[in-house]
Amino acid sequence: MKKLDNLTALRFFAAASIVIEHSRAGFRSMDWIPHFHYDFGVSFFFVLSGFILCYTYRDFDKAGSLRNFYVARIARIWPLHLFMIGAFLVLLPAAQWFNPGTEGDHAALLLTNVFLIQSWIPIFAFYFGLNAVSWSISTEAFFYLVFPVLRHRWTRTWHWKTLSILIVAFGVLAIATERGIAPIDVQKPMAFSAEGIGYISPFVRIVEFVLGMLAANAYDALRKRKLPGGLIEWTAMEIGAVALVILINQWTGHDPGPSAWTVFTVECTAAPAFLVVVLVFAFNKGMISRAISLRPLVILGEASFALYLSHQLLYRLFDGHRSMFTAPDIVLCAGYWMAALIVSLALWSLIETPARDRIRKIASRPSSAGAAIN
Repeated sequence: MKKLDNLTALRFFAAASIVIEHSRAGFRSMDWIPHFHYDFGVSFFFVLSGFILCYTYRDFDKAGSLRNFYVARIARIWPLHLFMIGAFLVLLPAAQWFNPGTEGDHAALLLTNVFLIQSWIPIFAFYFGLNAVSWSISTEAFFYLVFPVLRHRWTRTWHWKTLSILIVAFGVLAIATERGIAPIDVQKPMAFSAEGIGYISPFVRIVEFVLGMLAANAYDALRKRKLPGGLIEWTAMEIGAVALVILINQWTGHDPGPSAWTVFTVECTAAPAFLVVVLVFAFNKGMISRAISLRPLVILGEASFALYLSHQLLYRLFDGHRSMFTAPDIVLCAGYWMAALIVSLALWSLIETPARDRIRKIASRPSSAGAAIN
């Protein structure tokens, strides 16, 4: 299976955009950065995940293939997730672990986070509890759960499966909107929220994952043909794909509005553009895709999961001790970004990768004499 290094590198830029979204308000020296909906990076991750899984896993017909898939997914996300929960509990004071007004629910909040089902519950205190950014890997865990069903005979069943997903997702949005579920109210942390459905819920955001799977279909069909165009034409297509994301971002605006439906239209409508980005860059025929295939950027892409999971905790630690620093704002900003990159590379190399390899090795011992875990 051909490695798509340039897509791995794109993960770094998506993760970095989310870091910008979560930290720019804390540094005046970041005011020059154009106003943009930088947490669109989450949408990119969901689309890319659907593409990569569909590209990597062709079927589940071989003995042990389903087991191997789930072992690989657990090994991919759980060790670092659990480590970050531990770091969160150790490094932050107990008063910051949970939202005010959730007394008596702390055990449930902790357990749903540990088992990565917090985003399945559209309640603010659950999906943004503890290390808040982990909501997206909870949503991703749901995608992993249903992926083998979606992937089964996908090339022949994608039509009705895609339609079914759209009906479910838009049905959930319609019901939530009709019932008047309101936006987040921090004074009511245990109430259902429009963001919890339109932005967080895996039952809605699975639309983006399926778009990634459709992109994999298109990639498989197109790579068998001799595609026209040279370096200049493919570079123009890469630029055009990125420009499409920017245009949609500006068109949708930044106000999530009052309902689950308006939240979805603001937060998730760049997904078709990300489908185009993933598909065009996967061919690696333009100057941009070739430039980002350089090994340093690929390594940063490999560490992007660690960057994503650790950056908010790191910022909270910095912000809580800001009075200790007397350096100019630009130095503090540069220091934060440097620390975020160093921490992410350390977590990737010392925690994420060894734990993943160890779990897969242990799981392969008893019965997988012929089946490798991908």
